Amino acid sequence: MDKFTRGLEIIDNITKEVRKADDKHMLLEIYLTESKLYFGLENIAKAKASLTAARACANSIYCPPNL
Repeated sequence: MDKFTRGLEIIDNITKEVRKADDKHMLLEIYLTESKLYFGLENIAKAKASLTAARACANSIYCPPNL
């Protein structure tokens, strides 16, 4: 349990910096990792919220079509 809470503290600090840099790909990875940590802590509500944030972030990422 202690590893999960320490991981969440680290994720919080990283999230602030990544939001400033506006790196959507990295933010997506952070949300997915955050969801895994909350699931490990058995906090299903926050795990779902992180997945929802990841989905919203993924929808805002532009992927050019291959020609």
